[in-house]
Amino acid sequence: MKNIALLFFPLLLVACASGGSGGGGSVSTTPFTTFSAIAPNTTVQSSGGSTQFTYSPAAVSSNGQSTSGATLTTKYDASTNPTAISIQSAQGASVSINTAIGDTITTTGGIVLGTSKDANTNLLVSTGFEYQSFGVWAAGAGSGTAGAFAVGNPTAAANIPTSGSASFTGKSFGVYGSSAGVY
Repeated sequence: MKNIALLFFPLLLVACASGGSGGGGSVSTTPFTTFSAIAPNTTVQSSGGSTQFTYSPAAVSSNGQSTSGATLTTKYDASTNPTAISIQSAQGASVSINTAIGDTITTTGGIVLGTSKDANTNLLVSTGFEYQSFGVWAAGAGSGTAGAFAVGNPTAAANIPTSGSASFTGKSFGVYGSSAGVY
């Protein structure tokens, strides 16, 4: 019998805590506030939550929990196009895409797709919102880790209406894993 796991990380109405600190060495990061505030030639760090699973040809396993503590770090060029993206999940996985080492990053309509040069790592990120981002990743040929994350700048509780009605429109990504592979 095939083991099947479905990982779906819904769009969060309020993104998790923002912030960050400098990276290792001489790399300086700027905490994420909004996409319109991203300056050219900067590295921006967002915090939030994630979930992940491991997969192999024989099995898929998931803890099924979404946990805060994920970090998305994005390096931007002079035209504020992403040139390096990394996710550190709250559960311990780390995935990086960097054009300086031959990986590719394409941006279309608020969606960023990063693929490693060996095509074994893929990272899909939504950037079409002002205060938050979310995405999915899969890393490994035949076996590895896959997961989802949501990061951004939270809305202050005092700014959330307590009465009335609202409509929300958004996007979602999902990752499906089975013994046949990850999709």
